[in-house]
Amino acid sequence: MPLSPARRTAIALVAALAVTGAGVSAAWADGGTPDATLEQVAAEAFADPGVVAVTYDGADASTIVIHTDDAGAFTTMSGLALSYANVELADEPAEELVTTAATDVVGGAGTLASDGATTHTCSLGFAAWSPAGEPALLTAGHCTLDGALTDVDRSAPADEPAVGGDGSVVLDDLGTYGFSQFGGPGNTAVGAEVQGETDIAVIDGLADGLSPVPAVADWSTALTGDLAAGSVPVTGVGVAAVGDTVWRSGRSTGWRAGVVTDTGFFAIDGRVVFGHVAEQTGADPLVLRGDSGGPVVVGETAVGIVSGGNAAGDRLLFADLAYALDVVAARAGSYALMLDLVEPQLAEGAAEPGSAVAGTAPAGATVEVTGDIEATLEADGAGAFAFAAPADPGTYDVELVAARGYDRSDAVSATVTVAAPADVDAGDDAEGATGDAQGAGGAAGETGDAAGASDGAEEPGVDGEADGAESGSPDAAGGVGGDGTASGAADGTGGEAETEAAEGGTADTAAAADGDATGAPAGGDASAEGAAASDAADGGDGAEGGTTPSEEGEGLPAKESSAGNEPVAEGIAPAAAPAESASPVPADPLPAAAEAEAARRLEATGIERTATLPLTAAGALALLAGLAMLAARRRWVG
Repeated sequence: MPLSPARRTAIALVAALAVTGAGVSAAWADGGTPDATLEQVAAEAFADPGVVAVTYDGADASTIVIHTDDAGAFTTMSGLALSYANVELADEPAEELVTTAATDVVGGAGTLASDGATTHTCSLGFAAWSPAGEPALLTAGHCTLDGALTDVDRSAPADEPAVGGDGSVVLDDLGTYGFSQFGGPGNTAVGAEVQGETDIAVIDGLADGLSPVPAVADWSTALTGDLAAGSVPVTGVGVAAVGDTVWRSGRSTGWRAGVVTDTGFFAIDGRVVFGHVAEQTGADPLVLRGDSGGPVVVGETAVGIVSGGNAAGDRLLFADLAYALDVVAARAGSYALMLDLVEPQLAEGAAEPGSAVAGTAPAGATVEVTGDIEATLEADGAGAFAFAAPADPGTYDVELVAARGYDRSDAVSATVTVAAPADVDAGDDAEGATGDAQGAGGAAGETGDAAGASDGAEEPGVDGEADGAESGSPDAAGGVGGDGTASGAADGTGGEAETEAAEGGTADTAAAADGDATGAPAGGDASAEGAAASDAADGGDGAEGGTTPSEEGEGLPAKESSAGNEPVAEGIAPAAAPAESASPVPADPLPAAAEAEAARRLEATGIERTATLPLTAAGALALLAGLAMLAARRRWVG
């Protein structure tokens, strides 16, 4: 906050009196004090270590404010403020900023602990979570001198032996040693039986402001003082096997690799530790004093904590991490390794309304979706998860986070695009598509179905089915009081399937492919309830609340899908037929060329009879005439 006018005036008077011995300098009194640039003031002000910032006064770029963090700097900078007309001093102490990485604590960083006479050096292992979910750190148990050491500091990476330094330069307070074990329970040598011999210690009560990071330093950025900038993420816990190439990190030798040669219990300084031995693969030592407690990884998987090595430094012993964590859990509570969780990802491409939006996340993680869509999901063992797309087309901005235990991934932003499904032709009923049109056929109260196109006449009062297709004008007419069904054609005739019947009757016509259903009888109503395209005569089946004939079974309740029909998702209206619409808009008839081609395809389909019915003499003659016409057409086409 800038100084009050009264305070600035008081400072100015004191400074002026000191300079002139009385009153104010002529230049200041005449308003001749010059303005300064931001760069000019910064160059002068930062010569005082108590200055923490030089800024513009908010949105006012004409005024420059100097921020200090102690009274001495405030007094010194008052003189600089008087030198320029546009410079002020902030009257509230400012907090010095630090780089984020300076507070990030990674595996491999050096530690210092003193017993009053000697400073002992080790390296950090891994970031962890306490049983209560508080950040913690792991290192080797022998680094605590069997619990004699308590407070532990972090050492400055740029001064470590790994990069040519002398070491032992304190960077900041780190925390307090908690549970530790080197060897058997209570830091004992092996007894009559093996009781979880290991080398592990926990650092609790971390200093304020420190942020343990699930990563291990590769020491490539140590000279900058920022180990976190050059580090390898830790994404899981595993067990090393003979033949594995392992990498270890520590303050004495930095980042080194070796190959596992043995697994078992090993004697070290009078104790026994379960773990693995690795041998160096390069010319440089694999491990030296001060590397103890550091992390051992295979790729991004944590497998151990450095316990020791031989005098030459070409053989490394590291405690098995999973085994050590089990010991800690049994004696001090369940500490879990802090892991770097991979951010959730959504599958590419648009989704249809109500369909599943798929994604991937770490296996077994909880995925939190926030923003325009809210959901909490569980990823399966393979890391797959899904949530329902909104019912309305559009774009939806979301943020996703994966969580498992106390670990949380970084948040990732994504956009879900919901696109309306492609329009389905209202008359399409070929190969299982919907498209029954309830027209007219049969006597009042009776039904007749025509699928595609066919000619047929049924005896009055008798149900029957006639199959086949005449590309002209297919009529399927049940006799007075009878039902007639014709099925077969893939495409309607000329885009229309017409039925004729006594006034007030009903007939269903499934005009396949691009066929349109037209022609309700006089006095009939049209209804789309339960079908993609249907005309229902008054009093006939298929009206709302009635039944819709089906090839698989008759008497299905309206709006139910029969075999070969597309089900409609609850609450989502088909794009081709909005809710409350009487029927979809009929498509244009097929062009003449397409009609001719449709006729050829209908002929190629052949005839499939589904029933044998008794015929009257008149009915028999009509059927024979129709068969003769069909045979003549087949000879012409063939």
